[in-house]
Amino acid sequence: MFSQARSAPRRARLLGLVAALGLATACDGVGRDRAAVPRNDVEFIDDMIPHHEGAVVMADEVLARGDSSDVRRIAEKIKEDELAEIEHMRSLRAELGESAEPKRKAQDAQMKADISGLHSLYGEQLDDQFLRDMIAHHAQGVAMIHRARPNLESEKTRETADTSFVQQTREMHELVDLLAE
Repeated sequence: MFSQARSAPRRARLLGLVAALGLATACDGVGRDRAAVPRNDVEFIDDMIPHHEGAVVMADEVLARGDSSDVRRIAEKIKEDELAEIEHMRSLRAELGESAEPKRKAQDAQMKADISGLHSLYGEQLDDQFLRDMIAHHAQGVAMIHRARPNLESEKTRETADTSFVQQTREMHELVDLLAE
């Protein structure tokens, strides 16, 4: 998995997979949205905070038992970025006249399954599964941002969404590169 030689065809296939994951998270196969579209800034924030919290839990799994220093490095960066964005979104929520704490929703079933699956893995197996799961997780986040963006009213919330979109897309490329190595 972590050899120095990179395979361009494999990387292209993986990037295609990322694109397909983004589409799969947005549609159920017949063109209907599977996930509710946040109707406003607060609903968007209330969806994104638990999504980011799930990424932090997934990163913690790798930081506790992962093998690759490269995978641990990106897990550390993801955790740092997600925690900072969670705090930023809480402050945005308060600026919008709401409590800083989002309304709690049931955790996404796929995220639950991903976290549960990581609990039982160690070393290189954990590293590999984390990369695959985090690619899908970020693809879901990017799709969520894309769906919500037209309904965001606050310039600060739109900027936060745009920053998150760019950051998660960049991280997906890094994750794909690590998986392709």
